[in-house]
Amino acid sequence: PFAENNKYGWFPAVAVAWNLDEENFMNNLNFVSNTKLRLSYGETGSQAINPYSSLPRYSAQFYELGSPSSIASVLFPTALANPNLSWERTSQFNAGLDFNLFNSRLVVSIDYYDKKTKDLLQPRTLPSQSGFTTITDNYGTIGNKGVELSLSTDVIRTQNMRWNARLNVSHNKTTLINLGTKTTPEYVSQGGNLAGVTNILIPGQEIGLFYGYTVEGLVQSSDFKQDGTPDFPFIGTAGEQAPGVWKLLDYNGDGLINTDDRHVLGKSQPDVVFGFNNDFTWKKLGVTVFFTGSLGNDLLNITRAYLQNGYINYYGVVFNQTQDWFNNRWTPSNQHNDPRYPGVQRNVQPEDAKSMWIEDGSFLRLKQLTLSYSFDKISVIKSPIIFVTGTNLLTFTKYTGYDPEVSSYNQSLLQQGIDYGAYPAQRSFTLGFSFNF
Repeated sequence: PFAENNKYGWFPAVAVAWNLDEENFMNNLNFVSNTKLRLSYGETGSQAINPYSSLPRYSAQFYELGSPSSIASVLFPTALANPNLSWERTSQFNAGLDFNLFNSRLVVSIDYYDKKTKDLLQPRTLPSQSGFTTITDNYGTIGNKGVELSLSTDVIRTQNMRWNARLNVSHNKTTLINLGTKTTPEYVSQGGNLAGVTNILIPGQEIGLFYGYTVEGLVQSSDFKQDGTPDFPFIGTAGEQAPGVWKLLDYNGDGLINTDDRHVLGKSQPDVVFGFNNDFTWKKLGVTVFFTGSLGNDLLNITRAYLQNGYINYYGVVFNQTQDWFNNRWTPSNQHNDPRYPGVQRNVQPEDAKSMWIEDGSFLRLKQLTLSYSFDKISVIKSPIIFVTGTNLLTFTKYTGYDPEVSSYNQSLLQQGIDYGAYPAQRSFTLGFSFNF
């Protein structure tokens, strides 16, 4: 996909390891074994774009011209050439330390990584006078740093009973280092019916920031002057303001509500992701329990944004809403200040993300539970085992949606943690029988 001068790339890699057990200074540490220090550095290149992206492209069209008419074939350009298009380059440094403790009763592995991807292959917006909307170009740099810890231990190790526990904990942060020569933020919309901004890309900050308005409550009757005009900043016309509608926060304090009042509402990247697996065996009975979870991340619940907004169209019809909204909505007889349950309102608010749709996405999930029983050899059948497995059995979370672990845009790095009608993970049960001959 690249021009002649960029067809080839050089991507070196090197790795070294140091077995510390062979060093004299480790002789007195009898409780430590299998100690190894690992270091590596490598570069890779990506050309994940459409073929011929560096070349101009044309399409053919047939027109009827002249009198008497005749058919003419016409070529017109559909994409601009970019002879400077080149490899997207990723460099990564890794450092790791492995060691065992207490006669290998505890196995520990610690890894640190620092990855940087520059010259990102992505569409660049062109001026409208060019006649084209975008061109594939190299610009932007993303950084990815993290630490991973793995622990494995035999808690119980006897002739009839064994309990092995494995814990994996990781912290990762993906940062937008730059947007090429652009220094101003870039706004991201999820598309669909929510046409406004949901995310923001700020050079130097982490990716996955939710961006929009803080809703500080609902408009009350006391928020109007004696002549009926609003005594608060608002968007739209004064006549569209009424008790029960959303009241947006004047974030910058200038007495107006506009796009300058948008700000970061949360982040989709978790502080910690973890998995905890336990294997129990007692004689012929086995139990495996696996937990997963995350801490410190937010979710944008667009599903609730559509089904609990109280919007009424110009024909006086309220859009589909949940029973929860209907039971708790603001009415003259049920006045409150909870922005999750507004009254019936015209859709005059900006269609950007709003604070009450940002929820804590932390969770702990019993991902898998397996019960098994091993039988003695039956004729030619060896190691017969019967087992039953349950998946996605329990989830502990404050998230009000169906599933805190899903995202409607799994393939998009820029729009993680958005629940827009995402299908939840299914709970399932499996009964099985395994054996060898």
